[in-house]
Amino acid sequence: MNTVIIAAGGTGGHVFPAEQIALDFKNKGWTPIWLGKNNSLESQVCNKLKMRMIHIHVCACPRASLKYINRKVIH
Repeated sequence: MNTVIIAAGGTGGHVFPAEQIALDFKNKGWTPIWLGKNNSLESQVCNKLKMRMIHIHVCACPRASLKYINRKVIH
C-alpha cells in the first residue's frame, strides 16, 4: 500500500486544499498521513476524516526573520 505525507496547517487557506488532496489520494487507494499540530484546525480535519495524524511541535517564524534569512543567508 502506498503512503503519502500531508504537511499543511495554520489556516483554512492551507488546510482545506490539503484536505482535498488527502481525500483524492485516499480515494485512489493511498494512505494519507498528516503531519500537524495537536489541537489545531488540521487536527479537527483528521478527526473528521478518521485520518492518521502525527503530531509535531510547530512554532511561528516571524516574517522579519524570513527577510533576514533571504537577505543575509541566501544571497
